[in-house]
Amino acid sequence: EPLTEAGKQTKMQRFWLVALVLSALAIAAVAQTEAQVYHAGSGLAYENLFSAGGRHTCFINSSKLLCWGDCELNNCFPPSDDFFSVSAGYWHTCALKLPAEGLPAEAGGDIVCWGSGYALQESVPPKGKAVAINAGFAHTCAVMAADRSLRCWGYKVDESEVPGGKFAAVVSAGNRQTCAVRLEDSAAVCFTLSEGGPSWEGELDPPGGQFASVACGGGHCC
Repeated sequence: EPLTEAGKQTKMQRFWLVALVLSALAIAAVAQTEAQVYHAGSGLAYENLFSAGGRHTCFINSSKLLCWGDCELNNCFPPSDDFFSVSAGYWHTCALKLPAEGLPAEAGGDIVCWGSGYALQESVPPKGKAVAINAGFAHTCAVMAADRSLRCWGYKVDESEVPGGKFAAVVSAGNRQTCAVRLEDSAAVCFTLSEGGPSWEGELDPPGGQFASVACGGGHCC
Protein backbone atom coordinates (compact mmCIF):
# COMPACT_ATOMS: atom_id res chain seq x y z
CA GLU A 1 0.00 0.00 0.00
CA PRO A 2 1.49 3.40 -1.00
CA LEU A 3 2.61 5.62 1.86
CA THR A 4 0.60 8.72 2.63
CA GLU A 5 2.33 12.08 2.86
CA ALA A 6 2.25 11.80 6.66
CA GLY A 7 3.66 8.29 6.45
CA LYS A 8 6.51 9.45 4.22
CA GLN A 9 7.32 12.25 6.66
CA THR A 10 7.33 9.82 9.59
CA LYS A 11 9.62 7.44 7.70
CA MET A 12 12.02 10.28 6.91
CA GLN A 13 12.02 11.42 10.54
CA ARG A 14 12.88 7.88 11.65
CA PHE A 15 15.71 7.73 9.09
CA TRP A 16 17.31 10.93 10.35
CA LEU A 17 16.84 9.87 13.98
CA VAL A 18 18.72 6.63 13.28
CA ALA A 19 21.41 8.57 11.39
CA LEU A 20 21.78 10.97 14.33
CA VAL A 21 22.16 8.12 16.81
CA LEU A 22 24.73 6.38 14.61
CA SER A 23 26.66 9.64 14.24
CA ALA A 24 26.78 10.07 18.01
CA LEU A 25 27.98 6.50 18.45
CA ALA A 26 30.60 6.99 15.75
CA ILE A 27 31.95 10.15 17.36
CA ALA A 28 32.10 8.39 20.72
CA ALA A 29 33.91 5.44 19.18
CA VAL A 30 36.42 7.69 17.46
CA ALA A 31 37.02 9.58 20.69
CA GLN A 32 37.82 6.30 22.43
CA THR A 33 39.99 4.93 19.63
CA GLU A 34 43.70 5.07 20.28
CA ALA A 35 45.13 6.69 17.18
CA GLN A 36 48.47 8.15 16.26
CA VAL A 37 48.08 11.27 14.15
CA TYR A 38 51.01 11.90 11.85
CA HIS A 39 51.60 15.62 11.39
CA ALA A 40 51.91 16.78 7.80
CA GLY A 41 54.73 19.13 8.65
CA SER A 42 56.96 16.19 9.52
CA GLY A 43 56.43 14.79 6.04
CA LEU A 44 54.73 11.62 7.26
CA ALA A 45 51.26 10.23 6.69
CA TYR A 46 47.90 11.80 7.50
CA GLU A 47 45.31 9.81 9.44
CA ASN A 48 41.62 10.65 9.04
CA LEU A 49 39.26 8.50 11.11
CA PHE A 50 35.94 10.24 10.40
CA SER A 51 34.54 11.65 7.15
CA ALA A 52 31.07 12.89 6.14
CA GLY A 53 30.30 12.99 2.41
CA GLY A 54 27.37 14.22 0.37
CA ARG A 55 25.16 11.18 0.93
CA HIS A 56 26.91 9.09 3.56
CA THR A 57 29.32 9.02 6.49
CA CYS A 58 32.25 6.72 7.31
CA PHE A 59 34.50 6.22 10.30
CA ILE A 60 37.37 3.95 11.27
CA ASN A 61 37.31 2.14 14.61
CA SER A 62 40.22 -0.16 15.46
CA SER A 63 41.28 -0.06 11.79
CA LYS A 64 37.87 -1.27 10.55
CA LEU A 65 35.51 0.85 8.42
CA LEU A 66 31.83 1.45 9.11
CA CYS A 67 29.67 3.53 6.74
CA TRP A 68 26.00 4.53 6.75
CA GLY A 69 23.59 6.84 4.93
CA ASP A 70 22.23 6.51 1.38
CA CYS A 71 23.12 2.87 0.76
CA GLU A 72 21.51 2.55 -2.67
CA LEU A 73 24.80 3.37 -4.41
CA ASN A 74 27.03 0.93 -2.50
CA ASN A 75 28.46 3.72 -0.33
CA CYS A 76 27.64 1.83 2.87
CA PHE A 77 29.50 -1.36 2.07
CA PRO A 78 33.24 -0.78 2.58
CA PRO A 79 35.88 -3.48 2.12
CA SER A 80 36.82 -5.57 5.14
CA ASP A 81 40.52 -4.62 5.06
CA ASP A 82 42.32 -2.62 7.76
CA PHE A 83 42.57 1.13 7.05
CA PHE A 84 44.20 4.19 8.60
CA SER A 85 42.51 6.98 6.62
CA VAL A 86 39.13 7.47 4.92
CA SER A 87 37.54 10.25 2.86
CA ALA A 88 33.89 10.35 1.76
CA GLY A 89 33.01 12.23 -1.43
CA TYR A 90 29.51 12.91 -2.70
CA TRP A 91 28.72 9.50 -4.22
CA HIS A 92 31.96 7.66 -3.52
CA THR A 93 34.50 6.89 -0.82
CA CYS A 94 38.25 6.32 -0.87
CA ALA A 95 40.48 4.98 1.89
CA LEU A 96 44.10 3.99 2.55
CA LYS A 97 44.98 0.54 3.81
CA LEU A 98 47.26 0.16 6.80
CA PRO A 99 50.93 -0.31 5.88
CA ALA A 100 52.25 -3.83 6.25
CA GLU A 101 53.19 -4.78 9.79
CA GLY A 102 56.53 -3.36 10.78
CA LEU A 103 56.57 -0.64 8.12
CA PRO A 104 56.58 3.04 9.16
CA ALA A 105 53.62 5.32 8.47
CA GLU A 106 55.42 7.14 5.68
CA ALA A 107 55.43 3.87 3.72
CA GLY A 108 51.80 4.70 2.94
CA GLY A 109 48.87 2.45 2.14
CA ASP A 110 47.17 1.04 -0.95
CA ILE A 111 44.32 3.15 -2.35
CA VAL A 112 40.83 1.61 -2.32
CA CYS A 113 37.71 3.36 -3.69
CA TRP A 114 34.07 2.26 -3.91
CA GLY A 115 30.60 3.67 -4.47
CA SER A 116 29.03 5.13 -7.59
CA GLY A 117 28.73 8.28 -9.65
CA TYR A 118 31.02 10.12 -12.05
CA ALA A 119 33.99 9.87 -9.69
CA LEU A 120 34.54 6.18 -10.45
CA GLN A 121 33.28 5.91 -14.02
CA GLU A 122 35.94 7.69 -16.05
CA SER A 123 39.25 6.86 -14.36
CA VAL A 124 40.65 4.63 -11.66
CA PRO A 125 42.99 5.33 -8.73
CA PRO A 126 46.72 5.20 -9.48
CA LYS A 127 48.72 2.15 -8.53
CA GLY A 128 51.06 2.56 -5.61
CA LYS A 129 50.77 3.61 -2.00
CA ALA A 130 49.64 7.00 -0.71
CA VAL A 131 50.18 8.92 2.54
CA ALA A 132 47.11 11.17 2.24
CA ILE A 133 43.85 11.06 0.28
CA ASN A 134 40.79 13.28 -0.08
CA ALA A 135 37.57 12.75 -2.04
CA GLY A 136 35.72 15.73 -3.52
CA PHE A 137 32.41 15.99 -5.33
CA ALA A 138 33.41 13.90 -8.35
CA HIS A 139 37.18 13.61 -8.13
CA THR A 140 39.79 12.40 -5.67
CA CYS A 141 43.41 13.39 -5.04
CA ALA A 142 46.18 11.63 -3.14
CA VAL A 143 49.79 12.30 -2.13
CA MET A 144 51.86 9.31 -3.23
CA ALA A 145 54.34 7.76 -0.82
CA ALA A 146 57.11 6.93 -3.30
CA ASP A 147 57.84 10.42 -4.65
CA ARG A 148 55.40 12.67 -2.72
CA SER A 149 53.71 13.60 -6.00
CA LEU A 150 50.07 14.66 -6.19
CA ARG A 151 47.78 12.43 -8.26
CA CYS A 152 44.12 13.09 -9.11
CA TRP A 153 41.43 11.03 -10.85
CA GLY A 154 37.67 11.07 -11.44
CA TYR A 155 35.19 12.98 -13.61
CA LYS A 156 36.82 15.01 -16.42
CA VAL A 157 40.20 14.94 -14.68
CA ASP A 158 43.17 15.87 -16.85
CA GLU A 159 46.32 15.10 -14.88
CA SER A 160 48.24 17.70 -16.87
CA GLU A 161 46.34 20.28 -14.76
CA VAL A 162 47.75 18.81 -11.54
CA PRO A 163 50.86 20.69 -10.34
CA GLY A 164 54.14 18.85 -10.03
CA GLY A 165 56.56 18.81 -7.13
CA LYS A 166 56.64 17.16 -3.73
CA PHE A 167 53.80 17.58 -1.26
CA ALA A 168 53.24 17.10 2.46
CA ALA A 169 50.49 14.77 3.58
CA VAL A 170 47.89 17.55 3.22
CA VAL A 171 45.37 17.65 0.35
CA SER A 172 41.72 18.67 0.09
CA ALA A 173 39.36 18.25 -2.88
CA GLY A 174 36.22 20.38 -3.20
CA ASN A 175 33.74 20.67 -6.05
CA ARG A 176 36.23 20.93 -8.91
CA GLN A 177 39.02 22.68 -7.03
CA THR A 178 41.85 21.16 -4.99
CA CYS A 179 44.45 22.55 -2.59
CA ALA A 180 47.56 20.89 -1.20
CA VAL A 181 50.59 21.91 0.87
CA ARG A 182 54.00 21.85 -0.76
CA LEU A 183 56.60 19.89 1.17
CA GLU A 184 59.64 22.13 0.70
CA ASP A 185 58.19 25.41 1.98
CA SER A 186 54.71 24.55 3.40
CA ALA A 187 53.08 26.87 0.83
CA ALA A 188 49.49 26.24 -0.23
CA VAL A 189 49.05 25.23 -3.88
CA CYS A 190 45.56 25.38 -5.39
CA PHE A 191 44.21 24.52 -8.84
CA THR A 192 40.90 23.87 -10.58
CA LEU A 193 39.81 21.04 -12.83
CA SER A 194 37.78 23.36 -15.04
CA GLU A 195 36.49 20.99 -17.74
CA GLY A 196 32.93 19.93 -17.01
CA GLY A 197 32.58 22.32 -14.10
CA PRO A 198 32.93 25.95 -13.04
CA SER A 199 36.29 27.67 -13.36
CA TRP A 200 37.69 29.83 -10.57
CA GLU A 201 40.63 31.13 -12.58
CA GLY A 202 42.35 33.85 -10.58
CA GLU A 203 40.13 33.25 -7.56
CA LEU A 204 41.99 30.25 -6.17
CA ASP A 205 45.30 32.01 -5.56
CA PRO A 206 46.00 31.26 -1.89
CA PRO A 207 47.61 33.84 0.39
CA GLY A 208 51.32 33.61 1.03
CA GLY A 209 52.83 32.07 4.12
CA GLN A 210 53.22 28.62 5.56
CA PHE A 211 50.31 26.24 6.10
CA ALA A 212 49.82 23.14 8.24
CA SER A 213 46.34 22.24 6.96
CA VAL A 214 43.87 23.09 4.19
CA ALA A 215 40.18 22.38 3.54
CA CYS A 216 38.07 22.98 0.41
CA GLY A 217 34.31 23.44 0.31
CA GLY A 218 31.94 23.74 -2.64
CA GLY A 219 33.64 26.77 -4.19
CA HIS A 220 36.26 27.96 -1.73
CA CYS A 221 39.24 26.78 0.29
CA CYS A 222 40.66 27.75 3.69
